[in-house]
Parts: sequence; structure tokens; C-alpha cells
Amino acid sequence: MLKQHEMTPEEFLIFEAKHEDKHFDFIDGEMVEVTPNEVHGRIQIEFGTEFTLYLRKNPIGRAYIEALHVLGGQKMMPDVCIQAAAAVDYFTTPPLVVVEIRSESQSKLAQRSKALAYSFPAR
Repeated sequence: MLKQHEMTPEEFLIFEAKHEDKHFDFIDGEMVEVTPNEVHGRIQIEFGTEFTLYLRKNPIGRAYIEALHVLGGQKMMPDVCIQAAAAVDYFTTPPLVVVEIRSESQSKLAQRSKALAYSFPAR
């Protein structure tokens, strides 16, 4: 995994745009390069599709895949989420629903911490 220095959300978006051939996530609070796999992608598509179908009938927000969230100073990119607010470049409000698909590079403890950060962002 390629670890990077702490970046502002704007720096991250510029960095990500310059590296379209790579895939990044935030694991334990650090941006890391990850290798997507078929199972992970399939699960994302399934949730994204179901959320989109649900939201067509219940317009409470929009479904997003890997959208940057900055919550209480922490940066996170949920695998799939429903967000009520529109983002300019990134979200600063917790999603209404969030799906995190645990990869082998992420511990259960790290995933629990991330879930809590979505629920109760640090102030």
C-alpha cells in the first residue's frame, strides 16, 4: 500500500484526479492506494443499484459510490452511501446510510472506528 502525507480535501481531490489509473481509500485515517477486486466491486454495484431504485420511489437523497466525506476533521470514502445534502466537492455531513465493505487490509477495529466516526463525527 502506498501511504501519503496528510492532505486537505482539496489536495486529495487534485491528487486523485491526477492518478485516475489508481484507486485510493482512507484506512485508519490514512489515504492508501488499494487494489479493487471483483467481489468488492460487485457488492458496491448491488448496493448502489438497490439504493438508487429505493431513492426513485423515496426521494430522500442520492446514492454515491466512494464519495469523499470530511467529518470532524477525518476523511472517509464510504464504499456506498445515501446522502441527503448535495456536495460541492466533498461532503461535510454524515450520510443517511453508509456501506463499508471490509477488505483484508482493514481490521475489524478500524472498521468499527470508521462506523462510529460516521455516527458521531469529532467536533
